[in-house]
Amino acid sequence: MERKEYIEKLKSQLDEWNSEFDKLESSFHEVQDKAKDEFSQQLEEIKAKQLDLKYKINELEGASELALNEMKKGVENAWEALKQGAAKAKQEFLGKDRE
Repeated sequence: MERKEYIEKLKSQLDEWNSEFDKLESSFHEVQDKAKDEFSQQLEEIKAKQLDLKYKINELEGASELALNEMKKGVENAWEALKQGAAKAKQEFLGKDRE
C-alpha cells in the first residue's frame, strides 16, 4: 500500500471513530440528563417526606400524653421513610464509596 493510500485509509478510520465517539458522547449526555431528572425527582420526594415528618412533629408538640403514644408510630414510620429515601438517593447517585 502506498503512502498516500495508507494515510487516506487512516483518515477514513479516524473519521469513523470520530463519528462513533460523537454518538457515544451524545448517549452519555442523554443518560446524564436522565440521571439528573431522576435525582431531582428523588430529592423532591425526600423533601415531601421531610415536610411530612415536620408536620407530625408539630402535631406531637400539641398532643396530649394519650395522643402522643398513639402518634409515635406514625412519626417513627415517617422518620424511617425519610431515612430510606435519603439512603436510596445517596446510594444511587453518589455510590457506595461516598456514604
